[in-house]
Formats: sequence, structure tokens, C-alpha cells
Amino acid sequence: MMRLFSYLLIAVVATGCAHSSIEEKNSQGELVSCYFGESRMVLPDGRRVSKYQTLVRRVLMPEKSLVGEAVAAMIPNRPKGVHLIGLVVNDDGTFRFKEKQSGAEGEGKFEGKPWRWHAWSSSAELAANVKVETHSTLVDGVLKTKKSILGGDGKLKFTITDRLSEIGLKECKRRFERVKREAFSEKSKRCQFACGKLKRCEAKLGRETKELNHVYCKDTCLRGEKSRAFRCVMQVSDPNCSELAECVRGQDVD
Repeated sequence: MMRLFSYLLIAVVATGCAHSSIEEKNSQGELVSCYFGESRMVLPDGRRVSKYQTLVRRVLMPEKSLVGEAVAAMIPNRPKGVHLIGLVVNDDGTFRFKEKQSGAEGEGKFEGKPWRWHAWSSSAELAANVKVETHSTLVDGVLKTKKSILGGDGKLKFTITDRLSEIGLKECKRRFERVKREAFSEKSKRCQFACGKLKRCEAKLGRETKELNHVYCKDTCLRGEKSRAFRCVMQVSDPNCSELAECVRGQDVD
């Protein structure tokens, strides 16, 4: 659910590019641009739930009919990280996309001159019967996006609006590096907490010593190779080892 929530907040900034003086080519000749600004999450009754900053780096590859995006949403009290989204663009302006971390997929259509689109719309079906409908415009270097999140009954749950302005690629790189440093630090603390709890419950869990060894455990966690034990840790109150052991011994143990 945490992953789904995080994806909902960054989902389908999805891509496009209008003429920009800041747009540059990388060493492969691909067009690169970057946007930074404010995002707001609002309930149907108009109440604002959250306000946060969003950073987007976009790489356009016309010869391959591909677009790549890196999106970082600095949401209060949520783990930081960079989400990667890949798009495949068709000749008629339609596209399909996939978010790497969650595997969420969707499709949409661009408006305007090919590879200089000024607007686009998309939709994605996510887990838990959630649908995201998005409409974006890109004019004079300002990217505006409205994402409507709908429940399984088709009713609006909340809306996310983005207003992002172009920034230089040097500043963009600096900001992404900062996000990655902070994300690693946060993840390290979470892994240390999880591994400490597992180690304290080691005997009752009945797992092999090397799997609960603090160093091995933390290293595995940091590399993203989380077993069911890690997921259980975040659901069980410390130091309820018997409940943790029952969770770890579930039928779907990794």
C-alpha cells in the first residue's frame, strides 16, 4: 500500500516537451529537460491534504520512439526516492508507459507537433481498483498537470495538481543527487531498525543465523532484496516476536 500511495502522488506526470531554451542534448544526442515546482493534493470538498515539491527529469529519444522520466516527489513524512517511468510513443501520438518500481502501466495521447507536444492526456489502472486520469499542458517552460484519482466506484478520491517550471540541467543534477543522498540515509535507518528487530527475535523466528545476521540483513535490505521478514517487521509492534514469527512463517514466505 505504501508503494501504491507513493506512486499515486507521482503517477503520470507523463511526458512531453515544448520548445525550451533550457533543453539540452546529452552525449547520445538525446533531448534532456528538467522541471521543478509545487504539487498539491486536494480532496473533493476542496480541502488541501498535502503540499510538496516535485522534480522531473525527462529524456526524449525520437529515433527510438522512447521517452524516459525520473520523478522525485519530496512528500512530508514519506520515504524519498526516484521513480523511473518509460514511455513508448507511436506514430499517431498515442503512447503507453510503465513505472519501473511498481510495474504500474497506462496509456495516453499527445497533442501538438510530434516531439514538441503542448498537451497530453493519459490514464492508468492501478492496484486496489484505483484509476488515475491525467491531463497536462506545457507552455513557455511551465508544466501544469492535473491528476484525478478515482476509486473502484468511479468516484473522485482526491486530485493532485502540479505546477513545475524549467530549471537548468546542472541545478537539476544537484537536486537529484541530494534526493538520492537523503533517500539512502532514510533507507539505511529503516533497514537498521528492521534488522535490529529481526535480530532480537532471531531465536523465536527460527530462521538461519546468516539471514538474521545484522550486517547481512542490512546489506540485503539496502540492495532492495527484501524478504517477507522485512515486510513483516513493518507491520508488527516491537517486540511482539511471536506475531512477527507467525507473519514470517506465512505461506508466501520468500
